[in-house]
Amino acid sequence: MKTYILAMILIGSLVTAGQAGELQKEYFAATPPGAWAQYMLEAGDGSKYLSSSQRNADMDGRVVVEESMKGQSGAVTGTESQNIYLLQKDFKLANDWLSFGKFTEKMTMKAGDADIPIDATTLDAIKKGSKDFRGAVTFEAMENIDGRNCDRYAYSAVTAGPAPGKEIGRLWLDPTVPFGIVRQTATSYNADGSVASSFEIRLQDTGRVQIDSPVAASSTPTGPVAPPVPVVASLIDGYKAGHIGIEVSVEKGSGGRRLQLVFINKTETVQIVRLQVGKLDIPASEPVEKLQIVVKDNADIVVPSAASSEAITVEQQSGRGAVDGKFELSVYEGTLLFTGSITLETLK
Repeated sequence: MKTYILAMILIGSLVTAGQAGELQKEYFAATPPGAWAQYMLEAGDGSKYLSSSQRNADMDGRVVVEESMKGQSGAVTGTESQNIYLLQKDFKLANDWLSFGKFTEKMTMKAGDADIPIDATTLDAIKKGSKDFRGAVTFEAMENIDGRNCDRYAYSAVTAGPAPGKEIGRLWLDPTVPFGIVRQTATSYNADGSVASSFEIRLQDTGRVQIDSPVAASSTPTGPVAPPVPVVASLIDGYKAGHIGIEVSVEKGSGGRRLQLVFINKTETVQIVRLQVGKLDIPASEPVEKLQIVVKDNADIVVPSAASSEAITVEQQSGRGAVDGKFELSVYEGTLLFTGSITLETLK
């Protein structure tokens, strides 16, 4: 079984105060090929990452960006990811870097010496789950952060996909540094208004390396380029840690024998849910008490940050279970949660 580790996508025109619009300046123009920026990212659960963004040599007139992340503490300690993004020809880095996930044309994940292309279906899910900052920012004030004169913006960006939500935060931008971001704080909310996750990013260092086209070509395959950073865990471990929610739908006409599961990523980190063949008992709160399923195939399910997976089909074990309806199971700060409406009966 192969484990696919993606990297986290860390992250334009005058704005009237108090009114969402575009950025005041081309904050990301100071990012020529070879420019890089390094950040410390701290998630709300205490996990920390050292991340970096680097612009590689352009390919066929397209911007190429490399993202890498290393887990420093918490559940992500020791995890690493390195990904390359080939962006659409119409992508304007100077204005739209914050929304670059929406412009990704191809992605490649690097695992050791291997370059792993991201398939079209997964890429489409990642793009849909990527935040769009265009028209979503509001200038607030100028502020000095870590010795840099920054423009502070508030924003509210919608997350699309199977589990739509919203991210509300602030950005401190300096047009003189590569990639423009000096600080970012944010909280993500589920569709019902509950808090899904939070994070803070702070700039650590910047610089520029000499990049020649042949070097860039060797590290940037003609196929793809990459996104978010992950944790690989079993469904039970990810669920109990509060990282993964489980949306359960009873398949019509199955009498409860077949269930459709969608995994909901409650974090800003790409999660890879590892499923193994066999019976699985998932603890839950009333009225379900325990979701008992049978997994038929081994699989690693990639769940983009703050988004949802495609649905998979599992069987429900004999015993008391749902025979109709739809519900969601999740864990928040160690507490088992249930939302939804179902009919329970004894399956034989």
